[in-house]
Amino acid sequence: MAKYFLATILFLFGAVLIPSLAFAADVKFTQDTKLDFPNVSPTIYVASSSECDSLTVSTSTLNVDVPAGSTFTLKTANYTVLGLTPSGGTTTLAFDTSYFSAGYVSQWTASSSLPSATVSFSVGGLSPDYWYLVKVNNVDLGSYLSNSSGLMTFNYTGGFSAKTFTISQQAPLGSGGLIVDVSAPAISQITVSVGKTEATISWKTDESSISWILYGTTTAYGLEKKTTTYVTSHSLTLTDLSASTTYHYQIKSKDSSGNIGSYTDQTFTTLAVEIVEVAPPKPIEEMTIAELQAEIARITALIAQLQAQLAELLVPAIEGVPADFTFERDLKYGQVSNDVKYLQIVLNSDPETRLTISGVGSPGKETNYFGPLTKAAVIKFQEKYPSEILAPWGLTKGTGLVGKTTRAKLNQLLGK
Repeated sequence: MAKYFLATILFLFGAVLIPSLAFAADVKFTQDTKLDFPNVSPTIYVASSSECDSLTVSTSTLNVDVPAGSTFTLKTANYTVLGLTPSGGTTTLAFDTSYFSAGYVSQWTASSSLPSATVSFSVGGLSPDYWYLVKVNNVDLGSYLSNSSGLMTFNYTGGFSAKTFTISQQAPLGSGGLIVDVSAPAISQITVSVGKTEATISWKTDESSISWILYGTTTAYGLEKKTTTYVTSHSLTLTDLSASTTYHYQIKSKDSSGNIGSYTDQTFTTLAVEIVEVAPPKPIEEMTIAELQAEIARITALIAQLQAQLAELLVPAIEGVPADFTFERDLKYGQVSNDVKYLQIVLNSDPETRLTISGVGSPGKETNYFGPLTKAAVIKFQEKYPSEILAPWGLTKGTGLVGKTTRAKLNQLLGK
């Protein structure tokens, strides 16, 4: 009882060094002993049966020397906060209550009297059945799973000058012991480019997700546009808008695990239609030859401009292929790349060149693998446009190799 009384008195009077007592370790705690850290909730105790050689406590920090074979544990009334057991030498633990604000210890420092030692650590107050990443001096040590009581244990072996240990939460376990992604994609770097009847909205997410926008003239939205391709750089163009109109929109992004992230309501206003007054042309019979030539040149230029605009309107939008993407590399059987996936999306946009109606490779289920289905679809594509793809090479049958002329036709279909 005297030993416990001595420890209690020492804690009450702040930072001190506990003198040697008649145990293998200098001090052994026979009861849970309260540490009077101000502004810390819940209350922290030294657990009963903890052992140490020396202990120093201040208003927010604790330093303790734990000899080999002894266990020292900090706890609350309900769970272990932090415990350690050295297998050799003496380990010094430095604990700062500022790293206990999350309800568990997220950082501490430890060093050993030996140049290399093994220490077993236990950390509690964690979420049950979650993975936690442990880093030592900001280098990954490994991921460890908390048990059903929220306790995680791990060993560290190595050179033991002062080391800073940090832990951070990763993900919970689902059925069958698989890690489940429960984090929604975070949306950032939003940019908007508006025209008279269209607006292009771009943004980024911190993980691959589909692109998805709700929009309309009120916060009820009523319209939406989304893709089926998982990317981190997103861009959607909203069309058929009214000029000089303010639109509300909300960005949403869903990852492959079904987690949906959303951004707060935003607005943009389309540009006004410019009204240009054009003086009526002079009757042809009153024009000079120079005026006629100038009028013919003006009409010719106008026709060329209208033809270009018409060509742009006739290019169908192929959702799932990024707006800035072009086919720049040859593709062939056996390759694996995002270019192959975009190739499959373009081929699937035309029923005549579709890979398959259902299953892997069908619309919405494209892959990045150039397999037999892709090769067969490329051959159908090449033979659909023989004069543009095959004739320049003197061929009459498709090859299944995506080369220069095939890429040119694919890019033309993308409006490039």
